[in-house]
Amino acid sequence: MHETVGAHDAGSRADRLPRLITFVLIAGVGLWLAANAVYLADDYGLITEAHRGGSALDALRHWFELHVTPQPEATWPKFYRPAWSFSYLVDAHVFGCQPAASALLSWALHATTAWWAGRLCLQLTGSTAARWFVTWLCLSPGAAQQAVFWIAARGTVLAALGTVLALVVALAAAPLTWRRLAAVCAFVLLAAAGNEVGLMALPLVAGAILLRPGESRRERCITAAVLVLVTAAWVCWRRVMLGCWVGGYVPVPSSGAFLIAWPFTCLTGTGALAVFGHGPVPSGWLLAVGAIVFTAFGAFLVIGRAAPRGARVQVLLGLAMIVMLLAPFAGSNFRIPSDTNDRSLYPAHIGWALAAGGVLHAALGSTSLAAS
Repeated sequence: MHETVGAHDAGSRADRLPRLITFVLIAGVGLWLAANAVYLADDYGLITEAHRGGSALDALRHWFELHVTPQPEATWPKFYRPAWSFSYLVDAHVFGCQPAASALLSWALHATTAWWAGRLCLQLTGSTAARWFVTWLCLSPGAAQQAVFWIAARGTVLAALGTVLALVVALAAAPLTWRRLAAVCAFVLLAAAGNEVGLMALPLVAGAILLRPGESRRERCITAAVLVLVTAAWVCWRRVMLGCWVGGYVPVPSSGAFLIAWPFTCLTGTGALAVFGHGPVPSGWLLAVGAIVFTAFGAFLVIGRAAPRGARVQVLLGLAMIVMLLAPFAGSNFRIPSDTNDRSLYPAHIGWALAAGGVLHAALGSTSLAAS
């Protein structure tokens, strides 16, 4: 018992330096963003529109009515993102339409996502080295930087944040009580209310729950079923509000092209993350790099059976996040990567970091707090 406590204390002391570096990095970048913040493109219109609602109470009432009143069928674009639009009420009525404060809010959401992604890694592997690797990799948004630095794109960050928090709660070692299940459902709904891509948190979190050790298969299946019912209720409510199932900027006819476009969309997104931003790199190279990286992670799952279970689960979750959270864009009129749609890569960026952290933990062996 004393050895375990001593090992934990030593791990805590070793954890102080990377924790300090992380806080300094987050604060330094936040101050730089605040000093150079400006409203871009849609930012000014969205925030000033929230401000024109009158007092904060009037604006809140208008926001509520907007999200419980069905849209006219002919109205496009069709999006249902209550959490995303609520963030503009904060920009307008708490921050007073100040670009610096709006930029800090977006950066804080991103930093929180990175922090909890690292915490999820620690939870799965017990490795502090892998934890800080994942945190720092997530903090460097690379090809997905548009979601962090463009205020109007913060809904994608909210979707990723809700997904990560749901996974953290769902995969915690403690028994999955009804209270914790309610928290998981709330975070899944936060993901869905931030951006449509957040709806894919359902299969991701439900699959993670089925992988949980400890509970019986019946308990895991009941928990996953509750998640399915909650998300299905949200999807039906969204259908009533929008007047259609899909929505988007313009009507997009469904076709079999979805099944072909999905894997290519995922691979290209992974490739963009692998080269840390597409810039002038041709899409063909991105697809090639993405295919190599994706295949390498998949090969790890197949041949790395001797790797710690937590590392394999983390790589599996990372790959699932890349595939599932890019799936809604496959077959649509979005082109990824592109100058305007790189924000869509943000959830995949978090998944890429988690998968890489799992491989790192396997490479480091059993040198972790969990093994101490």
